[in-house]
Amino acid sequence: MMEGFAVDLGGTKTAAARVVAGRIEDRLQAPTDGQAGFLAQIESMAALLDRLGYRPGTRLGVAVAGRVDAAGRWQAVNAGTLTGIAGAPLLDRLRDRFGTEIMLRNDAAAATLAEARLSGLVTAFELIARTGLDFLAEVGPDHRLPFTVPPDWSVLL
Repeated sequence: MMEGFAVDLGGTKTAAARVVAGRIEDRLQAPTDGQAGFLAQIESMAALLDRLGYRPGTRLGVAVAGRVDAAGRWQAVNAGTLTGIAGAPLLDRLRDRFGTEIMLRNDAAAATLAEARLSGLVTAFELIARTGLDFLAEVGPDHRLPFTVPPDWSVLL
């Protein structure tokens, strides 16, 4: 059963939740300060987690807008939304601040993984075009999509 805490730092809002027995027990959110620096973004996550009762060493899933590489470095894709994020060592700083039980993902990847796992899909992809718009589809056993992709979407796939 899933237990722990989660944070989603997006371009417009930061949300945090406490998960007990696989269910969201409590949830908070605050506007994301897009002008804030890297360390200030971590402290905004910490402020929400503290209010939810988080203690260092507890399992924590973190999803952020932008790219996250294999080493946990964070790069804003839209520099106008998160101006202080440019190749920052996010995973290292999260571990310094919160402990080692950290799972870090790009927010779109985290959403896809969560929706696939919770819906029971074996193979899935998600198309996220902008805040508030997403799409999840199961890929068939022949690895083909169960619908036709419009030609103007091909650049996204």
